[in-house]
Amino acid sequence: MADEIDSRLITTEAILTEIGNALAKLPWRELAVNALNDLRDDEGVEVLPVSPDLFSEALAFYSYRADKEWGLTDCISFVVMKERKLTGALTTDHHFDQAGFKALLRSVAK
Repeated sequence: MADEIDSRLITTEAILTEIGNALAKLPWRELAVNALNDLRDDEGVEVLPVSPDLFSEALAFYSYRADKEWGLTDCISFVVMKERKLTGALTTDHHFDQAGFKALLRSVAK
């Protein structure tokens, strides 16, 4: 029996918040609302809540790596990725490479 590959997109409420913030201005706001609702409703997308425990772990990581310019949202993603043994992120953000992950869209954006 072949191993099944989990092809779901995993994201967090923190990432959805960043999307909403980035697209808050007109004329992008309606697009943001639609995209965020689509992501939340898509069975192929798992949106993880930012629980108090996850936030605390991310804040500890953020505090521990004061030598980096990583945002708290990035640190939330890093904690989730480590816990779930994920290696790649759909981002161009070089901070993911610094943290030991693969920023999968960096080569596409060049």
